[in-house]
Amino acid sequence: MEHFYIETTRSNDDSGLIRLSRDLMVAFSLPVDQKKNLSIKVGKNGNQVFEGEFKTDEYTIIKRISKDEFYQNYHQLLRCYHEIDISSGEFYLIKKKNMATTGMVWFSAEPVRRLGLSIDFYNADKIITLTIDCSVQFGKNVRHFRKASNIINQGKFHLFLRVLFHYLHDYENLSSNLRSLFGQFEEVVNGGKLTLPSISDWQKDNNVAIEKLTNRILSIEKRLLEIDNDTPGERIRMRGELEGLKFALTTIKND
Repeated sequence: MEHFYIETTRSNDDSGLIRLSRDLMVAFSLPVDQKKNLSIKVGKNGNQVFEGEFKTDEYTIIKRISKDEFYQNYHQLLRCYHEIDISSGEFYLIKKKNMATTGMVWFSAEPVRRLGLSIDFYNADKIITLTIDCSVQFGKNVRHFRKASNIINQGKFHLFLRVLFHYLHDYENLSSNLRSLFGQFEEVVNGGKLTLPSISDWQKDNNVAIEKLTNRILSIEKRLLEIDNDTPGERIRMRGELEGLKFALTTIKND
């Protein structure tokens, strides 16, 4: 069973959304257009690694939210990532000595207010963690990565992003997708090639995702047209979700 929450820090009112199930936890900060960070934790073998529910404590306030509200913001976050122009800049491969952390980073070419994008995998005993962060603050780290990381081919970086976002849009299968992607990324770090899913498998995955997104879009559009007793806030939320779903659908169709 899945649960969806909004978490607010008592000390500074920072907030974020959380999706929690037996072998998966997805978390990101709000507002998504300003704080472009995403964390996904998955159990290595599909076993249960997250137990119980999140509850309010002395540090945070936890409230339940709907699945629709979570995915409205999740799609908006993915859209923010898609809109980043990474056609030029600096591309690096992260490989820590202990191999617990691996990843890729990109820095824009602007010398002032340089934007940075990091994609990190952390390999623990029972959990694999994927973190994505994009900010001007991270862009200040460019000198460190120039010294401590290896340059990676721009084409390989773009190919990895293509596979990554294909999997992230398929939110029903995030656990298995991230386990598969981590295995592929380990091969890349060790000098291997990134393997795209076969054409038939890729098309099959896309067809399933397209069907689900299309059905949800039609359901929301029908409700907006036929149901008049929803509150203004509910209608705004549904329109926001609709925009995110349509963007995800366009992205997958163009993949």
